[in-house]
Amino acid sequence: EIDDGARGAKAAASSPSLDGMAGFLRDQYPTLRSEAEAARSRAVSLPQVDVPLDDIPFEAREKTQHLRQYAAVGRVHYAKDMCLWRLE
Repeated sequence: EIDDGARGAKAAASSPSLDGMAGFLRDQYPTLRSEAEAARSRAVSLPQVDVPLDDIPFEAREKTQHLRQYAAVGRVHYAKDMCLWRLE
């Protein structure tokens, strides 16, 4: 539904004059608005789910740990480089 509206808007926007887009909006605005309202109401009606950090899969936790270690090693390397530059 929304993809059809986006394709129609893109086709109207490719028109060399503004009349194509104006006509598209004039004709399609009520439909586009109702589809957007329906999508918004579906999104709002979904229950909010709080996911604790412990529920993240092991691979994601492991990747996060590696990223933290990489960042720490990067800071250590930077400090080492600064010390070496000061010695020279």
